Amino acid sequence: MPLNNEFLKDEDFGEILPLIQDRNVTDVDYNGYSLWVSDLTRGRYRSGIELDGRFVTEFTERVADCVNSPFNRVNCTLEAQAGDLRITVTHEGASMTGRSF
Repeated sequence: MPLNNEFLKDEDFGEILPLIQDRNVTDVDYNGYSLWVSDLTRGRYRSGIELDGRFVTEFTERVADCVNSPFNRVNCTLEAQAGDLRITVTHEGASMTGRSF
């Protein structure tokens, strides 16, 4: 779904904003525990950034609001897109490692 960027601001990305803005970064993956980055120059690596549950919850709720889509145990996958940015979130009810994106 197209992302309504008037609602999603840079500050909504929190500590991952520098990764989102880095043209060498192709993917940022969070598996419920660790943040992994795919970078054109550095390859794939585990980031030292620690995400807390509150950030993950608020971020995914904000994305769901931006695309006007329910996100819960029944609607367990959330997808959004804005230009080159694609966001996919999996609800913790459907993931063994917790909420992931």
